[in-house]
Amino acid sequence: MFEEGQLYSPVTHDEDGKAVVHLGEEHPGFNDPAYRERRNEIATAATLWSPGRPIPQIAYTAVEDDIWRTVSRELRTKHETYACREFLAAKAALSLPEDHVPQLDEVTERLKPLTGFEYHPAAGLVPLRQFYGSLADRVFHSTQYVRHPSEPLYTPEPDIVHEVIGHGNMLASPRFAANAFAATPERAADRRVCTTTPVAPVASAVRRMAPRLCGSSIPSSTTIKGGALAPRTSSSRL
Repeated sequence: MFEEGQLYSPVTHDEDGKAVVHLGEEHPGFNDPAYRERRNEIATAATLWSPGRPIPQIAYTAVEDDIWRTVSRELRTKHETYACREFLAAKAALSLPEDHVPQLDEVTERLKPLTGFEYHPAAGLVPLRQFYGSLADRVFHSTQYVRHPSEPLYTPEPDIVHEVIGHGNMLASPRFAANAFAATPERAADRRVCTTTPVAPVASAVRRMAPRLCGSSIPSSTTIKGGALAPRTSSSRL
């Protein structure tokens, strides 16, 4: 089910409708039954959600909150060293908590007054045209699970740490949010899903524009690997 190099673990459903996340053999949580069950539980909540309903509330554990604190602490010094003024201003305006994993509606409450963006839950991979189309509605799809505790400074796939600390701080910048909003000009729902416009050139254009927003490179949360941070520029995949 899982293929090497795949960005997200595939999600299917069992006969009872419960989501099943298929981790790759190299995933840190592959041999951890409790972690796998936790991933299934959180993914199920996302798949049962629909727009207009309350965002699923995840009861994050002490271990998950500790992972969030660890990454927040490590990234704080890296942001101070490498990030440009505009990113730092957006981060300060968003003011994400550093002591616990925030709920997605908490992120939206902080972000929407700044740039109009809101967070919606996703069990895993969102089809590209739907993802980019949602940006036109100022909606960012985000996973809600937390990376495996054996490697708190690394994730092989985007978790809520990546989605919120990595993307949320940038979406709090009005100029970056404006470019994300412009990524998909077809804003009618039917054209957004069915458009034949290639997505890759649009994504490439956004990546080319990203360095111009601040005039320097911004590290991403997933650049932390093996206990250290390897700087990754804003032109890389976030």
